[in-house]
Amino acid sequence: MREGRGARLRERVTFFPFLYFDEILYLIIMSDISREEMKAVIRRAIDEKGRMYVIAAMVEGSIGYHTPSHASRLVDDFLEGKEKCYCERAMACYHDDLITMMYWDVYVFNHMEATDRRDRIIEECKAIMAMDSETQELIGLMWPTMSV
Repeated sequence: MREGRGARLRERVTFFPFLYFDEILYLIIMSDISREEMKAVIRRAIDEKGRMYVIAAMVEGSIGYHTPSHASRLVDDFLEGKEKCYCERAMACYHDDLITMMYWDVYVFNHMEATDRRDRIIEECKAIMAMDSETQELIGLMWPTMSV
């Protein structure tokens, strides 16, 4: 990471132990990368790896909070140029910022060491996406313990 504002923020964050982990990451990420760079990473993931890759990244990044159908709508919003998201996760952890939320999910998914696990997550999301919304929400509640 670049020095400067990000380094200063990381120092300040240690004084705020009550911040959630996602909020700390938000502060660090927002200080080290421009919005245009974030958008480019998301768009490149959609173009090169496919829409389902980003959907799976968002489902995994939210530990099941986003269902595949909901993540798909958020990808649509991104492609339409929207930058705000008012779901509970975005509001609580990313200050309504769709771009940062999507960027972080894609960034972590890209750097996941076990590529076979990443492939399993994508396949699971494809299967879950075909289900009705209530079933998707139920699976989302079980996501952290599903061992995908």
